[in-house]
Amino acid sequence: MVSATGRSCALKVIDKNAHGFTAYAIDQAHGIDGPEIKDLEGNGRLELVVETEFTPFAGYGDNPLGTWPVIYTWNGSGYVDASSNYKVSYERHLRELKKQIAIAGAGYRSEPERRQPIVPKAPKLAIAAGDYYD
Repeated sequence: MVSATGRSCALKVIDKNAHGFTAYAIDQAHGIDGPEIKDLEGNGRLELVVETEFTPFAGYGDNPLGTWPVIYTWNGSGYVDASSNYKVSYERHLRELKKQIAIAGAGYRSEPERRQPIVPKAPKLAIAAGDYYD
């Protein structure tokens, strides 16, 4: 169950056990659709991946929010942060983030560059000896 309000976001994992139900509260980033349940290592064990905030929440709109996935696993008595056991998953995540940064930054110009007009460069022509053009 995911509960989100304008001021806080909380993830509640409800577990049914022999004594009834147990609720586990896990912090989740603002504005996130929800956690993911994945088999990160292809071993048949499911992990709970929750985006959490590592920058302050400054409101919705044009305010960027830095998030980072935290990986939870069941240890037999509760859900624990097992992120340190998933180095390969984080390396894969970082490679994807680097691709996204490269794509986003491809058209970026710094403030001084934005003040300068964009002047298209004339194409360079190379004519080899013996070639001629109409």
